[in-house]
Formats: sequence, structure tokens, C-alpha cells
Amino acid sequence: MSNSLFQNASQFSTGDFNTNNYFSADSADSARALELLLKHTTKEATHESKTYSYAPTCHPSTRKIIKVDIIDFIKESRKTLLGLAWLSGPAGAGKSCIQRSIVEECLAEDVFAGSFFFRSDFGRDNADGFVATIAHQLCNGAPHFREALLKKISFDPSIFKKSLIVRVHHLIHSPLEDVYESQEWTDPKVIIVDGLDECRDSAQRLQVIHLLRILTQHPTFPFCVIVSSRPEFDILAAFAGEPYWSITRKFFLYNYDSNEDLMAYLVEEFTHI
Repeated sequence: MSNSLFQNASQFSTGDFNTNNYFSADSADSARALELLLKHTTKEATHESKTYSYAPTCHPSTRKIIKVDIIDFIKESRKTLLGLAWLSGPAGAGKSCIQRSIVEECLAEDVFAGSFFFRSDFGRDNADGFVATIAHQLCNGAPHFREALLKKISFDPSIFKKSLIVRVHHLIHSPLEDVYESQEWTDPKVIIVDGLDECRDSAQRLQVIHLLRILTQHPTFPFCVIVSSRPEFDILAAFAGEPYWSITRKFFLYNYDSNEDLMAYLVEEFTHI
């Protein structure tokens, strides 16, 4: 008999991760697999974290044009077969505020799939939990994918000790291939990756870019990805070279005039005086 903490459980919550109905009462293997998956996620890096809830979004009257352009990219991503976008700008330019605003709009429109916000604090300054965190979020509202994912983990619990590329294959690609015919995601959805430059290991940063290319180029991956960062040399060099340049939509903040945003913000604030 299993001594799992989650034995016979059907509805429960672990921190900020809702695990409601993730498995049936007699599915001990799935319970153990889910417990292992949660252990390797970085929950504070998602849009559901306590840290995220305190972070600001764009003022409603600012960044309108770039937000419209990004939303249009998401909606057209399946038609254009362009699934990867890079939002770039200097420190303090508002990249994270834009990304958080896109998250809120996409949640409201039900076109949001998941997020990972890199930050310089411990735990969010590396990509160790990146794949598991994204895979866990893809389980929301997708029972066939969830079941396929937990089976993969049950079959090979050591997957979390393997390389990021192997984890992507076993935790995302392979389950997606298993359930491709079920068409659980009929509308284009987006995954937001913010602050890639804050991942302290430059080798991991390049690995993440490589993983995102592999994901978005795979025929069974029904999502687009928007990654944002400062134009650090290694990241800039990666996106400037092939094959990334030709398969990535670029959003450079210097192409968007901020004077109108500033004026709109000042006018609205002055009306409150």
C-alpha cells in the first residue's frame, strides 16, 4: 500500500498551484508523479505567484500601440507559422510591465497558456525549473495532456535530473504528440517568458532560446512564445543570427515613440489634481 502524502486525494492545493481534479482517487502513480512535478517547478516565477501580484502593469493610457501589435501577433501566429517573438529594450523601459499587461489581456481573452518571469533573486535567476513550470501550467484545462505528462513522469521519475533539452522532449513534446489528435487547444495561446537576461548563467540563457525555437517549430506545439529581455550581447547575438532571425518576430521598444505615452499619462494624472 502506498504511503504517499496524496493517497486517495482528489482535490487539494499546493501553495499557489491549483491541483484540483488532477487525478482520480485510485491513481496513486499519478499522485506521486504530480508531487514530483510540483517539487521541480518554480512557482514564484509564474503569473500566479504572490510576488507577481504586487508587480505593476502598464498604465491603461500607455503602450497601446505595442500591446496591440503583440496581441495581433498572438492571434495571427498560427496563420503566419511564426511562433516566437522577442521583446527587447533597455533596463527600465517597461518590458516587464508590457508583459504583465499582455498576461492580463490574454487571461481575459482565454488565450493564455503559461508564464515564467526570470528575476535576479534566488530561485528565479536560473532555468532549472523552467521546463517543469511551463509543463505544469499547460495542464490547466487540458486533462488529456495532464494524463500523458504524469504517465511520462511515472515511467521515468529521474527526468528532472536530465538536461533541459531532454526534459522538454519528455515533459512537453512527447505528451503533446500523444494527445495531438484530441485538439485540446483549438485557439492560439501564448506563453510569456520575461526577463531572460536576469538568468545569471549565459549558457542557460542560450539554452532557453534554443528550447523556445525547438518548441515553436514543432508541428504539435500549439502555442506561440513571447520572450523579453535587455539586449545583452549573448541574447542579441543569438537572435541576430540564423535560424533565429528569420523565424522570430522582433519588438524593439526604440521603434515605439514614448512621448505620446508620457503625455497621456501626465494629462490623466493632472485631471486628478
